[in-house]
Amino acid sequence: MTHRYQYYIQFPNGDRQPVYHLLNKNDLVDINGKIIEQLDLRQITYRVKKIQVKKSDFIIIIYHLKMLNRFEVEKAKKKRVELEEKSKKKIDKVYQDLEKKTIRNKEKKKR
Repeated sequence: MTHRYQYYIQFPNGDRQPVYHLLNKNDLVDINGKIIEQLDLRQITYRVKKIQVKKSDFIIIIYHLKMLNRFEVEKAKKKRVELEEKSKKKIDKVYQDLEKKTIRNKEKKKR
């Protein structure tokens, strides 16, 4: 049996709008349900606060949205920057460790 899926975002006022992609809880999206890559304080921003699944002829997935105020967007923006910096540090450390191992292996081969 093949299931068909329908995806909707549901705004705080109860209005629904179809979307054609999957979202995750806590994703930050714009008014069209598209994931926001670069947060902008002037842009209306929503957070996926709940995911509801209904089964009928279709599997209906409803993403309940919460509108964020300016301070929440600012906080989310800072958190993203912090996470990116942590990720960059971890990646740099991995590359440094690999470089050290490569140098050690080359030295062993010379002996």
